Amino acid sequence: MIANPCQAVCEPLLRVGEVAKLLGVHPSTLLRLATSGRLPGVKIGKLWRFRGSDLDAWVASGSAAERKRAG
Repeated sequence: MIANPCQAVCEPLLRVGEVAKLLGVHPSTLLRLATSGRLPGVKIGKLWRFRGSDLDAWVASGSAAERKRAG
């Protein structure tokens, strides 16, 4: 039995600094992308948070788009 049922369903949210390091961009660039809707994220009050699975899909879709443009 799972002690916390949310652990099986809920995905931890990443902070701006964590995502900026993962993607290798400046935090202000990350916020600009999120604010413009080009990067998937959720705004909770004044703070942005990001799901790892959304970021994986976003990176993969960008890679696919780049391959299409190049080919």
